[in-house]
Amino acid sequence: MKALNGRIALVTGAAQSEGIGQGIVGALLRAGADVVFSDIDDKAGLRSLEILNTKYGRGRALYLHHDVSSEHDWGHVREEVLARHGGLDILVNNAGSSFAGSLATVELEHLQRCMSVNFESQFLGLKTFRGTLIERSGLWSGGAAVVNNSSIGAYMGDPSNLPYGISKAAARMLTMCAARELGPCNVRVNSVHVGMIDTPLLRASFERRVEHGQASDVRKLQEDLESRVPLGRIGTPSDAGELVAFLCSDAAQYITASAFVCDGGMLTKV
Repeated sequence: MKALNGRIALVTGAAQSEGIGQGIVGALLRAGADVVFSDIDDKAGLRSLEILNTKYGRGRALYLHHDVSSEHDWGHVREEVLARHGGLDILVNNAGSSFAGSLATVELEHLQRCMSVNFESQFLGLKTFRGTLIERSGLWSGGAAVVNNSSIGAYMGDPSNLPYGISKAAARMLTMCAARELGPCNVRVNSVHVGMIDTPLLRASFERRVEHGQASDVRKLQEDLESRVPLGRIGTPSDAGELVAFLCSDAAQYITASAFVCDGGMLTKV
């Protein structure tokens, strides 16, 4: 069943072939949507586009260069989306970055950069495409849909990861405020809070912890972290992607302003 047939989606921060963004892009394509995905890493983005063209057929996916912290870039992406597809039905604010540190170690510029990428970009996305989403919302019983990718870090007071946690908590509040404003226009806004997902970024973090003497080896570290997950495994990009695709479909037509945790139950052990 193609629950998203005829819909146009934009997914930011989705260049990496094994990243969460590509997991979301793949799920939306499988559900029938045509997908524009964006990133600042053009080499990875074009490589992922070729993979998608091979798997789903040419013309269903489009890659655009996009610095999500730039209001100018958001305007350019809007122009390209409208020129190619004439409108937008689904916006997935997936782009993000990790900035660790505590009150004692984080500089103001690091906090500001984290907020810019993880929070302000979502504000810019909503502001840029607000009118476009409203225009198309009447085409579907579930209306238009926005999903902001947050993290279980929004619920965990981790002093060693202060910038990241603050930015993700801010994204949650943005989601609720936008849902209140856009609900009467038949535009739904929800947030997804992922836990540990098997991506190149997570694997690199394992290797860094081993290099810094925080763990003896990568495999043992992974097993230790998996033991904290009630479902007994680290998640996959498609786990997050399928959840996003559901939230964008008419099956979720009475769901807005909600936070959906995708962490295998990890938060229960915090």
